[in-house]
Formats: sequence, structure tokens, C-alpha cells
Amino acid sequence: MTQQTAQLSCLTPQRAATITGGRWLRGNLEQFGTLQFDSRKLCAGEIFIALVARRDGHDFVKAACQAGASAAIVAHEIDCDLPQLIVPDTLSALHALAKWKREQFNGHVVLITGSNGKSTTREMLRIILEQYLGSDRVLCATGNHNNHIGLPLTLLGLSDDKQYAVLEAGMNHAGEIAALTLLAQPTLGIITNAGRAHLGSFASEKDIVRAKGELLENIAPQSPVVLNHDDKHYSLWLRQAAKCEVLSFSYAGNPDALCRRLQDRDFYFCFDGSSRPREVALQVTGAHNQANALAAATAAWRLGVPNDYIYAGLENFAGVPGRQEVVMCPKMVLINDTYNASPESFEVAINALANRPEQTKILVMGDMLELGDQAQCLHDQTVTKAFAQQIDYVLGYGEHSTQAIAAADNSHGRAFASKTELANCVRDLLGYSSAVLVKGSCAMAMQEVVHLLTQE
Repeated sequence: MTQQTAQLSCLTPQRAATITGGRWLRGNLEQFGTLQFDSRKLCAGEIFIALVARRDGHDFVKAACQAGASAAIVAHEIDCDLPQLIVPDTLSALHALAKWKREQFNGHVVLITGSNGKSTTREMLRIILEQYLGSDRVLCATGNHNNHIGLPLTLLGLSDDKQYAVLEAGMNHAGEIAALTLLAQPTLGIITNAGRAHLGSFASEKDIVRAKGELLENIAPQSPVVLNHDDKHYSLWLRQAAKCEVLSFSYAGNPDALCRRLQDRDFYFCFDGSSRPREVALQVTGAHNQANALAAATAAWRLGVPNDYIYAGLENFAGVPGRQEVVMCPKMVLINDTYNASPESFEVAINALANRPEQTKILVMGDMLELGDQAQCLHDQTVTKAFAQQIDYVLGYGEHSTQAIAAADNSHGRAFASKTELANCVRDLLGYSSAVLVKGSCAMAMQEVVHLLTQE
């Protein structure tokens, strides 16, 4: 990218007005600072942007003012003592500001998508890059900032001292990945895998695969992209990536992949033609986490990170909260996997639980959402797989989980309408040595069960 005339540090209030097509009322600012769209989380000095989503942010401008906001970005004037940038549309203004920031940035931008493993791969790559250059040189998305609001807010964190930005793109409908890719303008893309998450918004699984592949179709020509050689839809992505430089990784050890694990050994992997096999002692378990590590390693290698920093970064990765997060408790190992759920992520989580050494294994299952007409069938299959894997108890919460447990007709399957009753049942079932996996879609708030089990 060529050097731009304006530096990232020069996003002045007047420049912000020009970029957004807005005008300042009720005064002006000396400096254009950090944006916040949630008045409850706003810190003094931040600028409140009144987005219209589930609630109209304009209703909370006064609350933001009381919380110490320095200004507000609004679509119409609000009667409060706060400088206000009046714009035609606040979401469009957010995107315009993010686009301006991105266009001034001369470093590398990595955009990661996939049905599962996005955030884990993102954090693995972040740690590798921080090992290499230091944390002050790397901007990374946080939490679930992977949509049309979160991604541009992350881009606004770009600054002149950053060299890398690691972003995440989620979706629940066709066209979303394309729009996020065009906004992020990544210099490297990663697709971890494709599964049946959000199947309710698509006609088929292949439509989901194509939607993930929008990253490949909208990234700049000749850009490097990292793909999962083991995914059954790899050939479809290759066609979508016809104008890209394709690098692949393989947990199965496919010799055609650039980065591959050596089969039938501990986690050894190598880069084709550039390194000898090297063992990496990951702190996280499961084949899915090893696949995520290969994705992050491939991207880091292509970004020019020396191998020793890649190995060190992966070995320093301790997991992402809410994603196979291991919590040691009296009488049990609690596995908090409550961030989200899909049929594929449930399968790998159940496999990991089944392979644990503890004597008693308990699955606490919350509903998987956005699966459309196949929802009940997929829940039935998940419960069947759990019992087939010799999970001792399956405890369900939610309409589909409850029906699936009833259909399984297994005396070790139980359903609950109350999370408190469910947590009490878990305590009653604990043996001398127990492992408890708690998992469900984000909206099921299964972290409340985790809280109940860990509060004592």
C-alpha cells in the first residue's frame, strides 16, 4: 500500500466531519478519540456513537453525557450539553471512519473467518506476532467484535505504531463476509473450516461454504490466503481463490499442504521445504486446537515470522475464555465452552471430553440456535453421539436439548427448565474424579451454569 498523505494520528474532529458528511453542533472537540456505542461501557472522554440496532442509541445519548462522553455522533440533534457530530446515518459514519483509518494503514491486516476456531486462531496468531515484535505493534480484535459493528470499531484502533492487525469476520447471512472483507481490505485471509452453524439462514451447507469463500472473492488479487486442506469443501474454495496465492494446512498430514502435522506422533509439524519437523507442546487439547495452531502457524510463516517465534507463541497460548476453557474446581474439572455452539463444535468438544482421564464424564448441553428446520434432528444426533462416546450423563437445557434427551430414552439423560436445578444435579452426580463440559449457543447463556458451579 502506498503512503497516504494523512497520518492515522491526524483524525481530527473536522476531518471526521468531512469523512462522514456531517457537521458539528453545540461546540467542537480538540481531539477525536475512541468511539463507544454502549453507554453502559463508556469511559470518560470517549465519543458515543448512537447506532440503531436492537435499541436506538439516540435514546442513550444523555446517559452517555452523564457517563463523561466527550461528544456524540448522532443522526439528529439531542437536547443535551454535549458536542454533537450530526451525520446522515450513524452506521454509515462508523464505516466511513473505519475505511479512512484502514486506507492510511501501511501494515499487514489479517482477516479470519470460518464456522469454528476463528477466535482461537486469532488469539494464537496474536500471541505469535507479539512474541516477534511486542504487544504494542499488534492490534487484535477482542471478544465477538467480528460483525458490521465490531470489525469497524476494531479498525478505528489502528495507529501509526502498529505493524499488524488481526481481525475476525463472522456471519449469519450471505453477503456479510464480502462486505466485511471490502471494509477490512486484508493483506492475508484465513478460512479455518466450514460447518452447519447458521444453517437456518441458508438453503444448504454448500451455501454456507460459498458465503465463507466471499473472503477469497473480495480480497485483493494475488493476496495470500490460508485454507484448511482437510475440509471437505477445500476444492470449492480453491475455485473461489483462483486469483489468490493459496497456502494450505493439514492436521491429517496431507503432503500437498504447506504446513502439516506428522501423523501418529505428538504435535509435530513442519513447513514444506523450509523446516524440519518440530514438536510443539500446546497447553490446549484436542485435534481442533491443533488444526487452529496449524492455521495460525501458516499465516505467521507467510508474514515472515521466524519459526522459533511461531513455536514459542503457540506454546504460550493458554486458551480463550469460554472456548474449551478448563477451570479446576473441587471434585471436578469444569470445561467452559459456553461462547457458542454448532453441531461440529459440539462433536469435537464431546470427543475431547470422552478422551479425558477423569472417571465420571458429564455433558451439560444447551440448545444450538439458528439451525432452521434441521435443528431437532441435529440435537438428536448430538445426544446420540454423546452416549455413543460413553459420556456418563447428558443434562439438557432448552427446548431442542430436552426433546433430544427424551428421544434418546437413556436413564442417564436428564432435562431441566431451571439452570439452578441443573447445577444442583451436576453436584449430586460428581464422583471421586469428574469432568464436566458446559456448552451451548451464546444466547442460551450457559455461562450462568458455569457461574453456579464455580461460585462455591
